[in-house]
Amino acid sequence: MHAMVVLVDQSEHFVFKPMLYELLSGEVDAWEIAPRFSDLLANNDVQFFQDRVKLLHPSDHWGMNGPASGCGGFVHLESGLLIEYDWYNSCDP
Repeated sequence: MHAMVVLVDQSEHFVFKPMLYELLSGEVDAWEIAPRFSDLLANNDVQFFQDRVKLLHPSDHWGMNGPASGCGGFVHLESGLLIEYDWYNSCDP
């Protein structure tokens, strides 16, 4: 089974905060602690959306008979995009 991963962040850059001091002291360049998500994710299957989550619409995660793989819901982004989500529990028989 191939999982699709979606990343939503309002910024176009990932910031590695433990190294901010090194940036301020001139020991590293900005791209080393704050690379663009598009650069970080260029060689994998993660889909990136620069956006903000407006609403989370979960379905009935637990169902009538306990946790169920595949149950999820929708994430509504501020741009209007709806992203359907689910999950797979590898512990299910």
